[in-house]
Amino acid sequence: MENLKNYLFELCSEYAPSGREELLTCLERLVRPSADKLYRDRAGNLVAVKYSKIPGAEKIMLDAHADEVGLVVTGIDDNGFIHFANHCGIDDKILPSSYVTVLASRNLTGVVATLPPHLLKDADSDKKIKAKDMVIDIGFDAKTARELVKVGDFITLRSTCTDLQNGLVLGKSFDNRASCAVLVRVLSMLCSVRPRYDVYIVFSAAEEFNGYGAHTAAYNIEPHSAIVVDTTFGISPYTDSYKGKELSKGCAVGISPLLDTHMTESIIGTARAHSIPYQIEVMSGRTGTNADNIVSARDGVPCTLLSLPLRYMHSAGEIVSLHDMKNAVRLILSYIEYRGGNRIE
Repeated sequence: MENLKNYLFELCSEYAPSGREELLTCLERLVRPSADKLYRDRAGNLVAVKYSKIPGAEKIMLDAHADEVGLVVTGIDDNGFIHFANHCGIDDKILPSSYVTVLASRNLTGVVATLPPHLLKDADSDKKIKAKDMVIDIGFDAKTARELVKVGDFITLRSTCTDLQNGLVLGKSFDNRASCAVLVRVLSMLCSVRPRYDVYIVFSAAEEFNGYGAHTAAYNIEPHSAIVVDTTFGISPYTDSYKGKELSKGCAVGISPLLDTHMTESIIGTARAHSIPYQIEVMSGRTGTNADNIVSARDGVPCTLLSLPLRYMHSAGEIVSLHDMKNAVRLILSYIEYRGGNRIE
């Protein structure tokens, strides 16, 4: 699991909100040695290809979105404080006192300003503050702040990845860098496993916005099938058990009208055959992932969904299990390997 953790921590050390996926420069470096072909398309996706060597092999697309949630600068006031709006996906209530990184002419550390409890009036203590009423303090006066920061610069949450207990890790942007790390590991292991498909691994753009990256990639690649790897809600002190999945009990296999039944049954059969733990996640309609965008590309793409349970999604303190990541790697490799090949352990 050490490789997976190293990939994850390195991927999360960089900042790439929706629309700025090219800032995730370490991703190209991690996959280049293992890819037969590597390219970026005009939608901002990074695509790594591993060919099967089996004549007439079908194409399978493995997708994990590379972007993260963020904020955007809307102005700088006369005190040098930065005003901002929600770029996508961050709940306003987690922002006060959060550390952030402003992606300006150089990366700047800041904090979302908050009043100490001693200065709050009783009437204000329970009020919900909107992002439009908050500011970020980067420690500069107005003149310097305006020289360094411009309206439209993106902002991301900031935290340090760290180990917890029992194979759990803590950090920011595990949604969806944990899945990216899984696919980096899959690609590296395909060098010693003979896949029955031509494998197109897509680190896709803008899932947190509207998923246009994955749809565009699927349109261009024309895969015969696709596996989307994302995160889902892990059971936490604030999550009803029926709305979340347990950490370290395996990734969740999605069941939805949008997902291909035969492919999903085959994934489950593979997990059982190789004694790989998994869970079932039932979605009555859309999945809220890139699967929703891939299935409708061109004349349709049969698709299945694997989701890593994640606690405290879209915060600077997300928790994921390295055991779930390892078993997701095993499941994907076992599914795509040539049936005459070696069993994946």
